[in-house]
Amino acid sequence: GRRKVTKHMRDGKVVITRGRHDVYELIDGLHDPLVTEDTFNKAKDIMKSNTNTNYKYETTLQNPMAGLIKCKKCGKAMIRRPYPNRKASLICSQKWCNNKGIDIDIVEEALVEALRQQYDNFQIIIKQNKEDNNNSFIEKSIKKANIEIKKLKEQREKLCDLVEQGAYSIELFKERESKLTKKITQMEDDIKTLTEQTDKENKIKEFSIKWKNAIDLYCNTDDIQIKNTILKEIIEKIEYNRDKGGRWVEPNNFTLDVHPKI
Repeated sequence: GRRKVTKHMRDGKVVITRGRHDVYELIDGLHDPLVTEDTFNKAKDIMKSNTNTNYKYETTLQNPMAGLIKCKKCGKAMIRRPYPNRKASLICSQKWCNNKGIDIDIVEEALVEALRQQYDNFQIIIKQNKEDNNNSFIEKSIKKANIEIKKLKEQREKLCDLVEQGAYSIELFKERESKLTKKITQMEDDIKTLTEQTDKENKIKEFSIKWKNAIDLYCNTDDIQIKNTILKEIIEKIEYNRDKGGRWVEPNNFTLDVHPKI
């Protein structure tokens, strides 16, 4: 039958609603079924037991450079492309891009070599900095500059006393105060430059140690996920470029630009 009508007040107005039946009964349909119940149950059993053997989705990471390696031509991600009868390749994810792909194993080998070369570059920079700059000399220079700044500030304060005593005119005070302030600012800039230089050198030293440890860890594990995590700790991005591809083309005719996270 029809559902029961209920009236109640809401915001000063009468609202009519129809409730649900709490008691009802189910009856068989009057039309003939399209399939028998036995056929329906068999179909459900087949669907439950059926597994698709033609397509298997990879649930684990397969590319150690995933999320890092980019196409140098278009900027899109380079991705791993598997094949049934050959090694997986590294290709640009942008279909129209003419950056040529290559076996991903070759790229990984080149990456490890690039990491080692970058470590050597860090050592050259550290050695050069050590030859060009004596840390003890820099520390002494900073200390000396701080002492001089303190004296200049004391002189500037005395100027105020001399003005109050009438020994200096306002014009003379402004002139000498301006000169002292200029000297103080220049020395503070020098200290900042020396400090930043020292901090940069120390940062390179620390990062080179981290870089070397990362190479050792990377080369001593076969776990792709761990390899990917290691690379993301030290690398901002990797740019890949290959102009010519094909069966008869030299496989190492590509470039990798590794951007350290420093």
